[in-house]
Amino acid sequence: MVSPSVDPSGNVGGSAYVNPYVSPSGKRFNAGLYVGGVSAGGQRPPGVGGTASGPSGVLAGEALVGGESRDQPRLTLGGNIGVTKLDTGQIARAGGGADAPATYLKDPTTVSGTGSAQLNLDYYKAGDAPGAETSKTPRYTIVGEGNYSRTTGTAYGDATTPAVPGSSTSYAVGGGIMRNWRLNSGHTILSAGAFGGYKHEEDTIGKTTYTSGRPYGALVVGGSF
Repeated sequence: MVSPSVDPSGNVGGSAYVNPYVSPSGKRFNAGLYVGGVSAGGQRPPGVGGTASGPSGVLAGEALVGGESRDQPRLTLGGNIGVTKLDTGQIARAGGGADAPATYLKDPTTVSGTGSAQLNLDYYKAGDAPGAETSKTPRYTIVGEGNYSRTTGTAYGDATTPAVPGSSTSYAVGGGIMRNWRLNSGHTILSAGAFGGYKHEEDTIGKTTYTSGRPYGALVVGGSF
């Protein structure tokens, strides 16, 4: 399950969360509530020191569908909703440089959501003996995901910074495939895959809305030992 970013600008300086997590034995769902604080750089108006900060929370859940048990689901459906509120924030045209149009908000709130589906295919056996139980590792995992984020707030203004309203909205859709290898009797899992998608963003500064969109992609290699 992928958690949403707490700041659409990507300028997250740090965060701390308390995470009560629910994973009932024998049940085909997991749920979690993440509550904490966030500190974000690059979100202060000119002449205002420090970093922006505020509370943040994410409510997340997933359902384990089909398969032999909750440990070998055929399909995993996940989703989360997040809310972050900072004391100040910046709205800037996506992809712009240092001189890109920008404005600042007081008490901006970001609401975000993510939904995902993961299809697990061809689970390994836990051993070579006839009748061996099924392991928790699928050979192939196909993933699809979408997310949405919107930031709004009150225009910030002082003696040197004019109050200009602004907002930001973005969404992305993507997917990929992962190949897993179960080695050393399951003590080592290696994975490799490719992911890609498309992100769209609309940044409104004053009466002008700047629209941008771009594809994204990545090759991923990982493992557990």
